[in-house]
Amino acid sequence: MLEELKEECWSVVERKYTIPTNPTAYAALKTITLQKIGKSWRDHKCRLKTSHYILHPRNKARVKNNRPKGCILEDWDVLVDHYQRRNWDRCSKQEDLHTIGSCGFAVHAAKKAKADGRPVECVALCSILHTRKDGSTINSVVQAKMEA
Repeated sequence: MLEELKEECWSVVERKYTIPTNPTAYAALKTITLQKIGKSWRDHKCRLKTSHYILHPRNKARVKNNRPKGCILEDWDVLVDHYQRRNWDRCSKQEDLHTIGSCGFAVHAAKKAKADGRPVECVALCSILHTRKDGSTINSVVQAKMEA
């Protein structure tokens, strides 16, 4: 939360309530009050994300159109941009990638077990999940893990 917004919130609190004149009590009350306001702001953003932010990785405009009532358009746009940037940063740091698409691990294990006529071991499933159709691995990190 921006410092000027915090100070504005504190001035509202000062106008509405009786504040002690003791400097120590005043400082403690201001600190605690601003901490509670900050927590309430974080909780509000979390509720907005859970109820209205529906991730659509390829269409940011579609996500931005799901703005909740009463939310300022510019604030919602900033929030959506922030969440998309965080998701992009997390995805770019992943090294242990798979090549299975939208099917789950269990589906691929069942297909392999049906083809072989016996249950699939974890090592065999790992090679299926992390190699391309031509047999090459996704990257050197996956290659090193498979060799280990």
